[in-house]
Amino acid sequence: MDSSNIVVAVVGVAGTLAGSGLSQWSATRNRRTDSENLRRDRADDRANASQAAARTEKLSLYSDYNASARAYRVACQDMLFDWERGHSPIDDTRVERIREDYLRLYAQAQMIMSDRALEIASEINQLLAEGYRMVRGLSSTSNPHEADFLHGWFEGPASDGVWLLRLASVFHQEHDRVV
Repeated sequence: MDSSNIVVAVVGVAGTLAGSGLSQWSATRNRRTDSENLRRDRADDRANASQAAARTEKLSLYSDYNASARAYRVACQDMLFDWERGHSPIDDTRVERIREDYLRLYAQAQMIMSDRALEIASEINQLLAEGYRMVRGLSSTSNPHEADFLHGWFEGPASDGVWLLRLASVFHQEHDRVV
C-alpha cells in the first residue's frame, strides 16, 4: 500500500468528520443567531406595545380632562342661571361632584403633561376656580350686573381657555405625541 493512498484516506476521513463537525457548529451558530434575533424582535414588540399603551393612556386622560373642564365650566354657568331664576339656596351638589371630578383629573394630568401643556392647564384651572368662586359668592342681594359680568366670564375667558386646552390636545394627537 502506498503511503499516498493512506494520506488520501486519512484526509478524506478527516474531511468528512470535519465537514460534519463544521456543519453542526454552523447550524448551532445559526440557531443562536435566530434565537437572539427573535429575542430582540420580541423585546422591540414589547417596547412598542408599552409605548402605544402609554400613548393611549395619555390620550384618554387628556380627553377625560378636557371633558371635565367643559363640564365644570357649564356646571358653573348652570349655577349662575339658577341664581338668576331665584333658586335659593343654589343646589350645588351636582357642581361639587363635577368640580371634584375635574380636580381629580387635573391632578392626574399634571403628572404626565409637558411644561407647556401644564402652563395652559394651570391657567385654565385658575380661570375656572375664579369663576366658581365668583358664582358661589352671589347672594340674593347681589347686583344683577354681576351676573352679566359672570356670563361674559364663562363665555369669554373660561370658554376660550377650555377651547385652548382642547386645541393643545388635538395638536399633539395629530403629531402622534402627547405633551
